[in-house]
Amino acid sequence: MAELRGNVMGVLRGSLGNITGRVRYGKNYFSAKPASFKMPLDEASVARRAKFKLAVKFCSIALKNNKIKNIWRPLAKNEKLVFQHLVPINYNLFKNNDLSNSNIITPPDGFAPRILDISYETSVLSVKIGGLNEVPGYQFEIENQIKLFGIIYRRTQISEEDGDYKLLSFETGGEINEEDNSITFKRLIDAKNNPCLNDNIKSKIYMAVYTLDENDNTVHYSTTFIHNIN
Repeated sequence: MAELRGNVMGVLRGSLGNITGRVRYGKNYFSAKPASFKMPLDEASVARRAKFKLAVKFCSIALKNNKIKNIWRPLAKNEKLVFQHLVPINYNLFKNNDLSNSNIITPPDGFAPRILDISYETSVLSVKIGGLNEVPGYQFEIENQIKLFGIIYRRTQISEEDGDYKLLSFETGGEINEEDNSITFKRLIDAKNNPCLNDNIKSKIYMAVYTLDENDNTVHYSTTFIHNIN
């Protein structure tokens, strides 16, 4: 940007060819117009933009859960840049420009839950895992809350308004079976109102378990596990 001194051209406001002029605090400044940019419309470029948009939306939904966000904070270079840390991780885990069975909502260093059963019947999602007494360092007296967080992903178009995919998050608490210490999570997800889980639609459910202490701080968290429907 240049400042005009003297009165060679007078005062210029607005554009003249590729030059734009403006007056600020009584001084006339000139700058070149920014170069025009034409977004590539070839198939590969369009696919990359769609892939990035989906990665952004998936991570945005995951990090809206503050507990999930707090789990990622120590791993980001800057605690304020958790989102910028998670998006490229998930972007690189896509397969054929789509979310895959490798995408994650929690870091891979979490404990691996022992999945006993996952089912979706009569609008109820049910998840059963082995007892957390199997997890090194788990303390029942301290970790008195157990939560399941998940994101349901459906690729096929639901409506013109929704576009060609739908993402829905949920969270629910778990109940411990005193006989075998297994934990069951149940969540009502009505397929009529939330068509992500319609029986005739292919969907993926990305899930993770985490424990909380009495101050609502995250103590342990699991790796991401995935359930495919249809």
